[in-house]
Amino acid sequence: MGILFGNETKKCPECGMIIPSEARKCPYCRTEFGEPSLSDDLNRFGCLGYPSVILTILLLLHTCS
Repeated sequence: MGILFGNETKKCPECGMIIPSEARKCPYCRTEFGEPSLSDDLNRFGCLGYPSVILTILLLLHTCS
């Protein structure tokens, strides 16, 4: 999807092949992956991921005070 929404693929840490980002098992070497981390989820949104989280936290802090 490009710059705004991140990549739809990732590299297998075991064999280095490009695989779908949603894959929980590499189709080439059959390596299984653990659950995705928060960082993986944010990277899926590309350049909008981290700024969106920071903006949301700041808005929540502003409305609570």
